[in-house]
Amino acid sequence: MVVAEALSQARVPVKWARGGAIERFDAETGFVVNHIVIPWGDIRTKVVAATAAGNPPDVYRGWAWIVGDDAPIGALTDLTPYVDARPDANLDDYWPATLE
Repeated sequence: MVVAEALSQARVPVKWARGGAIERFDAETGFVVNHIVIPWGDIRTKVVAATAAGNPPDVYRGWAWIVGDDAPIGALTDLTPYVDARPDANLDDYWPATLE
């Protein structure tokens, strides 16, 4: 699984930046996360290019205002079936912009 994340140019240990979430995800799911840190100014270009090449990241952290730009280029997966399959899912736990 490839996770791309935009961070500032500051040197921040990945474990600190994600609070151990990657290690917990690896342990709980058996997937191995390849966490790639990309400078803020480059993430949009890299995500668009990777998507156009047919190899988008499995997950990436961007901004709420770009979600609408990602859908038309095929960079998003509709998670409705996964949410509907979880009776304990609470949509109040998600940012409203990500649900539109």
